[in-house]
Amino acid sequence: LDGKICITAYTGTDSVVEIPAEINGQPVEILYGGAFFNCAATEIIVPSSVKQISELSFYMCQSLEKITLSDGLETIKNQAFDECTALKSIEIPGTVKSIGEEIFFGCTALEEITVSSAEGGEYCAENGVLYNKDKSVIVAYPASKKDKTYKAPSTVKEILVSAFCDCAYLEEADLSSVEIIGNYCFESCPKLNYVKFSKDLTKIGTTAFYNCTELKSVHLYDKVKEIGNCALGFYYGVDPESETGGYADLPVEGFRIYAEPDTYGATYAESEGFELKSGTVEMFGKHVEKGFIYALSAILGVVVLGVIGIFTGKSIKKKKAAKAPKAPKAEVAPVVELK
Repeated sequence: LDGKICITAYTGTDSVVEIPAEINGQPVEILYGGAFFNCAATEIIVPSSVKQISELSFYMCQSLEKITLSDGLETIKNQAFDECTALKSIEIPGTVKSIGEEIFFGCTALEEITVSSAEGGEYCAENGVLYNKDKSVIVAYPASKKDKTYKAPSTVKEILVSAFCDCAYLEEADLSSVEIIGNYCFESCPKLNYVKFSKDLTKIGTTAFYNCTELKSVHLYDKVKEIGNCALGFYYGVDPESETGGYADLPVEGFRIYAEPDTYGATYAESEGFELKSGTVEMFGKHVEKGFIYALSAILGVVVLGVIGIFTGKSIKKKKAAKAPKAPKAEVAPVVELK
């Protein structure tokens, strides 16, 4: 390929495969798309000569438990490890400069992603999650990471395609800083029941929260300008109106959207037939009526003023007492002792 040696196909049956660093005295630099498709190996070792892993290179390697990627690797293209269902952990070389979309799609056993200490690359990992170097983008979250909650670092602005897809254990996600949520981001997260969106969120991609049947409500702010098809409140199920029992995109029962009138969130709710609730504020994961907040604020204001008045009154009394002239001491007549 362009004068470079590449591996185009592997047809062996070894359980441990060590890819050669050279062929005919020339370095092996590229693993071609689908080169190890459906390989039965449990372990694969990639040499440092390899610069690029192409699309779907290790597609459907369902017995693969361990893969060693050597420093020197620069590019991992789309869906490189797609459907490697036995892979539990992986270390990305610190030299990698480019990672495509959905590289761990279908890796349902994956628990941890790390990045080596080698320098020159554009990625890092924290607590098993893969980010770009400055942590402004979430690249991939392991589908079998055991944590029930996730809070995105304050630096994160974007989540890439399918980054949280099929997360088996995740229940809550705090995305307070995220502005763009890509397509299929949280698709099929069966336990996800709460998401905190940012006030600066602008886009929710197509089917971003599809098949998240435990997610019953979301709060959307006025900067949202794009919501993709079936992004919120839908799942794939048997269509009750189908005479043949066919499947269709169905609304999650009782799904509700909290958004103000004349916002994109309100438009989405109305167009999809979801309940729309306006005039609320999200506090500690709960939605509270603004009227109640205003009333409570007024009451607290009165209480605070009252407390201030009490302390001010006491302070004034103390000052007055301090300034008041002291009464002269009464003169006591000398005592005469009678003998």
